[in-house]
Amino acid sequence: MAKILATCFECGDIELHRTDICLRYCIDNQRTELQFNCSQCRQNNIKTVNEKVEFALLMLAVPFVSWGWPEVLSQRNDVATEFSDEEILQLAWSLVTA
Repeated sequence: MAKILATCFECGDIELHRTDICLRYCIDNQRTELQFNCSQCRQNNIKTVNEKVEFALLMLAVPFVSWGWPEVLSQRNDVATEFSDEEILQLAWSLVTA
C-alpha cells in the first residue's frame, strides 16, 4: 500500500494511507482540497492542492467528494438599505458620548 506524505500544521511531516485522506472539490470556488486527520495529534488539516497532486491522489483511489457553500452565503440581501448621513452622525455621536 502506498504511503502518502503530508504536513500537519502541528506535527510537521507525517505519513498517511490513502484511506486516511479525502479530496474535496468545492463547486463554488473550484478549489480542490486535501483533508486529513493527523495520525499523531488527530488535528483536522485542510490544504489546497494543485491539479498535479489532485491527479496523483485520484490515481491512488483516494476518496473524493464534491461540496458547496451553504445556500445562505449565496443569497443576496436586497432588503438592506444604506444609512443616511444623519444616521451615521447620530451613531458616531452616541459612541462619543457613551
